Amino acid sequence: MEEVIDDLIYYVRTDEIDEIQKILETENIKTINDIKDENNNSLLHFACANNNVDMIRFLLYECSIDYNTFNNSGNSPLLWAIRKIKIL
Repeated sequence: MEEVIDDLIYYVRTDEIDEIQKILETENIKTINDIKDENNNSLLHFACANNNVDMIRFLLYECSIDYNTFNNSGNSPLLWAIRKIKIL
């Protein structure tokens, strides 16, 4: 499962929605909200950190990912998105 998580994170970072869909269709993933790295970053954290707007939309609207999660540092995906566009 760790390899699948690494693949999902990579494809989210590189904005490859088709690859994400393939993995979600073939792997036994109960909920996309359970996919997190060792720092408790969700796939939405990575999409926001990389400013991948299409991926953000896909995760929110197609996958119903939880947008109100926090990583081990207490940061939400929204905070990462704000920092990425250098508002803070």
